[in-house]
Amino acid sequence: MARGVVERALMEAAKPMHQRAQDGAPGREDPSEVITYGKGENRRVRQPGTTKALVQIGKKLTKRQASQARKAGKHFAEIYVGTRDAKAHFEEFGSANQPPDPFLRPAFDGEAEPTIGRFVDTLTIELNRAAQREAKRTARLAKKG
Repeated sequence: MARGVVERALMEAAKPMHQRAQDGAPGREDPSEVITYGKGENRRVRQPGTTKALVQIGKKLTKRQASQARKAGKHFAEIYVGTRDAKAHFEEFGSANQPPDPFLRPAFDGEAEPTIGRFVDTLTIELNRAAQREAKRTARLAKKG
């Protein structure tokens, strides 16, 4: 129960950061800018404007990201705001052939402090709701037996 309460509060608090990252993500509206990457069966095409759709908020990571993430135990809650696109770091930081076009870092910088405040407020609400649910459950069980 406690981990779910914290995860719900984290998700709710991070929504504006997610939205800001999505709004700042570069979109490719020109079909000539379609990017292909990978080889053989893994060859993929990223369609125009899809970087915005690739900015996500959630608890799940790709296999590559999960292998790099630290495991903190079952009583630890964390969420991620980022992209699942393996090539997005070239847009964020640039490369030898492409200038940087950051969208995640400005979203984090602008929303980090407000997100903490929203988290505290949302966690208080979620804890009160959890306490009410637990009180109802206790009353129901006491009534049965």
